[in-house]
Amino acid sequence: MISATKFAIKTMPPLAVLTVASAYSVTGVETLPNAVAMGIFFLSIPVQGLLWLGHRANQWLPPSTLSWYRDIHYKMQQQGCRVANVKPRPKYKELADLLKTAFDDLDKAFTQRWF
Repeated sequence: MISATKFAIKTMPPLAVLTVASAYSVTGVETLPNAVAMGIFFLSIPVQGLLWLGHRANQWLPPSTLSWYRDIHYKMQQQGCRVANVKPRPKYKELADLLKTAFDDLDKAFTQRWF
């Protein structure tokens, strides 16, 4: 499965080139500045996604997700996984690390109940 960011990074440069080339071939030089602006926009979409993901990773978990985080952490400790101590106010980054550990260390039967 490919993530949305990887998909955008792989598809946006060819889309930008195709946009500029098709606009140039159909209308000529008149709309070239507009086509270049659209091409730059397509190239900036992956950067915008990465900036948003970085911003979101540093936000605190909401109360509903916080209880889910604590529940998963507790169950993983019961299964004998080596996980970091529960943070009093975890962020999305800690949740992502916990879920990565769960998928890497636990079998599919155990994680199937959550997802």
